[in-house]
Amino acid sequence: VFIIASMSKEIERYPDPNLFDQVLYDNILQLPDNGVIDIKFVQQHIWDQGVSFNVPKEKVIRGMQANMFSIQVKNKEGESRNVVVKRIVPMELPEKPSQEVWRGFIVSVRTEMEFYQQLNKPENENIRKLFPSVYFSAGSPSEMDNSPK
Repeated sequence: VFIIASMSKEIERYPDPNLFDQVLYDNILQLPDNGVIDIKFVQQHIWDQGVSFNVPKEKVIRGMQANMFSIQVKNKEGESRNVVVKRIVPMELPEKPSQEVWRGFIVSVRTEMEFYQQLNKPENENIRKLFPSVYFSAGSPSEMDNSPK
């Protein structure tokens, strides 16, 4: 089966991994509810023994569907833990070629969020260890899903 389609706009390519995005880095700790990832957030959601944390610039990965980064948390004994954060903020990502592609992308993101919310319910505890641990999940209101920016 071959599908030949015409797109009104060429699909954007992956961001160049050799180019560091300072604007993204400056905003990377902002949450969808206008909160911020700070040490209090880290202690509440990631590791209650954490006393400091760091986001290494070399651990920021820019992608087509999400940006990802690592948070390195240290406790007072110098022990450390690393977590990976998946951040999906449309205005930080390359444009989608059409509203149809945009809607499909949003459905995918919402489905993933709902999956992990279901996984964290008590009745799914016995299978939870098969998946990555999710410490926190938040998103923008679904009313914003119709517009990519």
